[in-house]
Amino acid sequence: RHRGFIPWDCDIDVFMVRQDYERLERLWNKYADTDHYSYDRTTENYNMHAQCAGIKDNYTTYIRTHNQDEDMNHGLMLDIIPLDALSENWFQRQWQKVCGVTFCLFNAQRLPNQQGRIVRKLSEFLLAVVKSKKLRYRIWKYAEKQFSKYSPQKCRYYGELTTGFHNINIRFPKEWFQEPKDFQFENIVLWGPTEMTKYTKRRYGDYMKYPPVGERVPKMQSAFVDL
Repeated sequence: RHRGFIPWDCDIDVFMVRQDYERLERLWNKYADTDHYSYDRTTENYNMHAQCAGIKDNYTTYIRTHNQDEDMNHGLMLDIIPLDALSENWFQRQWQKVCGVTFCLFNAQRLPNQQGRIVRKLSEFLLAVVKSKKLRYRIWKYAEKQFSKYSPQKCRYYGELTTGFHNINIRFPKEWFQEPKDFQFENIVLWGPTEMTKYTKRRYGDYMKYPPVGERVPKMQSAFVDL
């Protein structure tokens, strides 16, 4: 629609199939400019309060409101979201969804924004019940292993299981991501799904329709920004 940045949006999401997503962490220190950029991902002893990995610009500062009291890398971040192979078995897919939602809550360890009041209240209750950070780690680590264990070679669809309720029921045919296709983005060329129109419709609905003027505002809550 815009062939570049959405004027009222505030970030770019990069998607990687799970096996490449995991390889990136292993290869980062070998190939990346680690002085300028950092690979950031929640671990047992470090929580960035985001479910997915990110690449951060060490020469910038972008503090989100839910992270403003955290001792962490506050560089401007490029989110990297994994696409996980979905089981062909219906019951196993439902379990993948349960594990995906569980992972999101206990990995981020914060109340979700823009997911609705019921989800926020339920999340508040569960985090109050499970207060131990060690136990939370065990829960999300187990959940992540469960929903990401299926082989793409044996599955026909990918799913987005780490970004909350809104997208967890959407399935994308695997062949859409087999060979990347070039797309113009501002003054550069980036890779996207082979079936970009079908992907975007399935992900966003009628994406060519502009939202009301009153909704054309960034949704991210920022405490401090210095680029």
